Amino acid sequence: MRIEAASSAADFARHTAEPANIAASTQGAVISTQRLTALALSGRLPLTIRHEAFHTAQPAGIPRWLAEGLARTFSGEAASDPQGPTGLSRLSSDALSEELLGRNPTRLAAAYVEAARRAGQLVKRRGWKEVIKELSKL
Repeated sequence: MRIEAASSAADFARHTAEPANIAASTQGAVISTQRLTALALSGRLPLTIRHEAFHTAQPAGIPRWLAEGLARTFSGEAASDPQGPTGLSRLSSDALSEELLGRNPTRLAAAYVEAARRAGQLVKRRGWKEVIKELSKL
């Protein structure tokens, strides 16, 4: 695993082709982040690194909703999610994955919360060991 920190939000967007407002992006074993100082000052550095480290270890090809939901659960991000309905609970897993890829800013935050809720319920029912074991079969 390697971490590459950008020099600015614009540099991050240019290097990753991701929106400049996200904290990090992972491709294979390479984690690309915003400036580490910016993440640290915002209090997001530890959660971001744990989230992205999970992505480097997850099997390739798992559904986007599950990848993001498990990473948010593993990192501890989901612990501070707002309570109450997301408005997305009736979406199929495929549709939730599309929401996470669509980058619709009005629904993106709710999609991440919904993904973490679903993944968290899965981990609660089956445990991390069983969930990871099943993922490795995909």
